[in-house]
Parts: sequence; structure tokens; C-alpha cells
Amino acid sequence: MAKDIKKYGQILGEYKAILLAAEQLYQLGLLNTQTLTRLQNEHDQQYQHYITINADIVGINKYMKKMNKLFHVTAQDIVTYVQSKSPNTSVDLKNMSKSGLSNVHTAKSDLCIIIDNQKTHVSLKQYEKNSSIQLCSGTYLSTICSLSFERIGNGKFKDSNGTEFVSRNLKDVKSMFAKHYGQRASTLVQQIKDLDNLYWHFRTTSVYPGDTVWLSVTKKVGLLAVGFIADLMNIVVNKPSRLKENILHRTGLIGDHEILTTMNYKNPTVHSTLTSSNLKTKIVSLNQQSTKIVVDTKGQSVQFSFVNGSHTITSLLMPCTINKNGAWHIPKDGITEKYCSKSKLWIKPNCLRPKKAKEMYTSTNFYFDIKKL
Repeated sequence: MAKDIKKYGQILGEYKAILLAAEQLYQLGLLNTQTLTRLQNEHDQQYQHYITINADIVGINKYMKKMNKLFHVTAQDIVTYVQSKSPNTSVDLKNMSKSGLSNVHTAKSDLCIIIDNQKTHVSLKQYEKNSSIQLCSGTYLSTICSLSFERIGNGKFKDSNGTEFVSRNLKDVKSMFAKHYGQRASTLVQQIKDLDNLYWHFRTTSVYPGDTVWLSVTKKVGLLAVGFIADLMNIVVNKPSRLKENILHRTGLIGDHEILTTMNYKNPTVHSTLTSSNLKTKIVSLNQQSTKIVVDTKGQSVQFSFVNGSHTITSLLMPCTINKNGAWHIPKDGITEKYCSKSKLWIKPNCLRPKKAKEMYTSTNFYFDIKKL
């Protein structure tokens, strides 16, 4: 439930920050009544949705109160950016999580700012503490495909010749890697896929084996994956490829995709390419032709470093893990049963959710320490 409170609070927090920005822009005469009403309704509907699904409203309200300073800081950065553009006509703000209009080729856009018909897409993050920001995620196979080829949809890719394939078809994936990166690359793809054999028995394990067993297996799988993926990416980076371009697009570190991150609810700090020309310049430097990608390993993560000459501008870490995806019902109190709508069963404590367990899969995430940049 605590995870749900945070997840729901983070989503509602985006609605809240956008609404606060809209209210300020309305007071400045830069946003019309219709747009403000729409954004207010979207915020209220999201809140009402949580009531409808019996979410912990008291917990969500506490989270929202705690994070209130961050919401206001985020809103102010949006307003400052809009004012800097000296708009000739009214401004529009669109919550992209509401519209579902995010581009599959890039990191998720949370907000679209429209000024004089010009769109600015923004990746919006609001964190309780100072931390690295999570940029994009995927399975092991979908990730290596999205880094090595052009992503054209969820799990769909195409090569430089326009030939399309999907990551769930292992035969086609291996064929594509063999064709463009050689037989060793294809062999590594198979080794990455074979890691499923080390944990898939958990999908039918009736009782949660405990943290010690679970973490031991996931660490073993993750460390092996890091080695295989790093070897594969070092082949890709040394061939004509889209690796650097794909990383920049998938993580949103590209010139036309802005980043607005606020963190530390007690003493808020802002890291924003919307209003910081210095941060914007550094992001742009990642895109320069003279900046190269260096692939290495760091613990249970693959490390992608952006290097210009002898200077490392920044690095991205990509941990390799396994996502339980709620395979077992593990209540905090150890006694509460739960109805699993997917399995259509009442599940006893620490017991398997049979249908849900089929969603257990390998997982990667990109983390970027924007504070260091």
C-alpha cells in the first residue's frame, strides 16, 4: 500500500504542479479560462479516480502535503520559462500522461507547453530526496534492440534498411544482430535470452521463497546480464550504429526534449533545461559529434559514459534486475489476504498470483545523476 501511495501521489503531483503553473499563467493573462478549467477538471478527475478504486486517500493527501513545496517550485519554473518566451498569444499546457500522446521514439513526455503554436515537450520528475532520475526502462531483449536499432513502437524495431522486427521473436532478433553486428553479437543475444532459465521457475513457485533466495537469484542473473550486455554494446559501439543517438533519444537527453526535475521536499532544488542555459549547454554537448560513448560495467549495472577527448561529461547507469511484477501477494502485516482480479482468486499471504506471475520478467532502467552534470 505504501508503494501505491507514492505511485499515486507522484502521478497526482504532476497534475498538481501543472495546475499551479496554469493558475499563475492565468493570473498573468497568459492562459485562458477554458484551458485553466480543463486542467482543473483533469486534476479533480484523477483525484476522484483514486477514491473510486478505494486507494488510501488519507495517505495520498499526506504525501501531497509533504511534497507541496516541490509542486510550487516546479510550477514556478514552468511559468518562468513561458514568460521568457514573451508569448504573443495565449499559452496552452497539456498533461501528456492524460492524453497519451508521448512519442514512442523518445523518453516519456509528461508535459507539453504550447507557446504561439510552438510545442516544447518536457520530462517532468519530482523526487522526495536528492537522487538520480529514472529515464526509461525495458526488458533485457527490448533494451538491447532499442539501443542497437531504431525503435518504431512498443517492442517494434527496424534496421537501417527499413526491415522491421519485434523483440519477442528471438529468431529475428538474432538474425538482425548477426547481419549488422556479426555472429558473436547473435550469440550474446542468445546468452541474454537464456538467462530466463535461471528464474522462470519462480513464475510457478506457489509460495514466495523469501528475500534471501529471491535476491540471490536476481543478483546472479543481473551480474551475468551486465557482462553479456556490455560485451554486446561494445560490439555495437564499434560498428556503424545508432547507439549514441538511441541512448539520447530514449533517455530524453536530446535538444528538443526538455528536462525539469525538482527534488528534496524540505529544501527544494531545481535542475531544468527550461530555465538553466548552463544545464542546457551541457546536454547539448552530449549530442556533439566529437562526444563518444564508452561502455563499461559498474557492479550490477552497465555504464554508458559520454566522453569528449579525455573529458567524461557524464555517465548513465543501467542496472539489470528482475521485476517480480506482483507475482506473489506479500502483505506487510503477513496475514491479510487479497483478491487478484487478474487471477480471479483470493490469494493468501506470500502466495502466488498465477496469472500475474506470468508478467515476471527481466528489467533495465536508465539512471542519470543530473546533480553531477
